[in-house]
Amino acid sequence: MAEQKHGFGDFLLGFLFGSLVGATVALLTAPQSGEETRDQIQKQANELRDQVTKMTEELQSSMEAAANDVSQRAEEVLADARAKVNEAKSQIEKLHAQEKEALEGALEEGLEQLEEAVVEVKEASAESEATEAEAAIE
Repeated sequence: MAEQKHGFGDFLLGFLFGSLVGATVALLTAPQSGEETRDQIQKQANELRDQVTKMTEELQSSMEAAANDVSQRAEEVLADARAKVNEAKSQIEKLHAQEKEALEGALEEGLEQLEEAVVEVKEASAESEATEAEAAIE
């Protein structure tokens, strides 16, 4: 899109330069009186001004359309980026919740195993004390 703007600007510059050179050559080679030459210069200057005005308006219009297109595209990209960020955020939250749940489960299981081990140690200790007491009685 930028190339089209640049190409149109080059075209406009070339057109204006060509018009100016053509008008100058025509005036210098034409066998006319001073008044006729001044009238012709005035007429060509008015035509050239009108053409420049028209081309400027067309260029401005195309630039506004391009700016609107770029603005609209930027909004679309921003909306897509927001959606992707929100999606990633929700996935992270989901993974966090799953990891938290798994960690809590592992901690509870570890606690249960620890409690069972304490009970087994107490039972083994009690049995050991009972065996020692029987051995001491005998």
